[in-house]
Amino acid sequence: MKNGHNPLNNWQELQKSLIKQVPLATGIHNNDIEKYVQKAIKGYMQNSLPQQSYKHPLLADDGVDYELIETQRTIFVRFTVPDNSFEHIRIFANNKKLRIEYSGKAQDIKLPSDIISVRAFARTDGDRMEVRLPKTRETAPFREIFIRE
Repeated sequence: MKNGHNPLNNWQELQKSLIKQVPLATGIHNNDIEKYVQKAIKGYMQNSLPQQSYKHPLLADDGVDYELIETQRTIFVRFTVPDNSFEHIRIFANNKKLRIEYSGKAQDIKLPSDIISVRAFARTDGDRMEVRLPKTRETAPFREIFIRE
């Protein structure tokens, strides 16, 4: 503020005042900013979201170790593929469960929320597989249950 003049009285003066206070680096492109934001979000999500790691109790040592991560819109299931045998893995999903079949065995994973199974997909990253399961935004309508006498 100069000479008792309040920059809030004039939007353009406020904008100029803010630009002077926040130095912008030259040579930064939108892609650089986007990459930085994506990296920051990814780091935050990995460190702050509740992650659950599981080993199926009934399969003992034969079960797949997996981690299940739930965000607002997606459920992620990550697991290590035994012996890097991706060609022997089959993955199925319905709105409540994920099934992993391998070496003649099957493991069902109960999901914390309903998903849209037709939009699910999986990716490999080295010896790890990540399954992305988009959550449904709609809840099923209530149906009346009639009482029998």
